[in-house]
Amino acid sequence: MDDVVGITLVSNEEYGAQFEDGLSENTMGITIEGIVDPSSVRDGWDPSGTDCVISVDTHREPPIEPIYEYLRENWQEQPVIVASDEGEDVELISKLVNDEKGDYVFLPEGDIPFGLLSVRCKRLTTDEERNSTE
Repeated sequence: MDDVVGITLVSNEEYGAQFEDGLSENTMGITIEGIVDPSSVRDGWDPSGTDCVISVDTHREPPIEPIYEYLRENWQEQPVIVASDEGEDVELISKLVNDEKGDYVFLPEGDIPFGLLSVRCKRLTTDEERNSTE
């Protein structure tokens, strides 16, 4: 894929800046289009201008599952990745890995897999483009 993939991060400011820097410095073919505070997502936020949403689970309010559910209810075709260090929410992880437009990336302590996040966003948007031309 030669196109640049636009990513919007749903995260608090601290984690958002860390992810923005890490993705920009460690990956190619992406651009960070913005950081959206998680508390504003369910207040009518429209993600349709971005290629992929990465929602970072920081274990702070609001919880990540309602954000994912909001995006699925209102933006079914929007590629969404939930990045979390919480691997125990089997129900949410199962929903994500079975969602053609969603994915889950585990965040091990102290080692954020920026390359993996980038590749997953590119895969989701490539699948979307491929499906729209079939």
